[in-house]
Amino acid sequence: MANKVNVPEPETCSKNPKEEPKQKETKKKEPAYTAAELAEKADVLFGVRKECATAAFLYGGVKECTVSKAKEMVQRFAGKEIR
Repeated sequence: MANKVNVPEPETCSKNPKEEPKQKETKKKEPAYTAAELAEKADVLFGVRKECATAAFLYGGVKECTVSKAKEMVQRFAGKEIR
């Protein structure tokens, strides 16, 4: 008599077709802050003045985002050439 082997279903499949498959979180989500909160701490977070960070967020049309995305945005804005 042959032994049955239990093979787990792939995670992308779900028993209920209307049910969406669960996605594993490998990283924790970074919290989002308002542009005003990020600009208030711009000197500590990004090494620029509050006004520079505020201008970067206004230029990018951002109302809230994560610290890492805000840092990229501020660095890109600060590196722009002034004509």
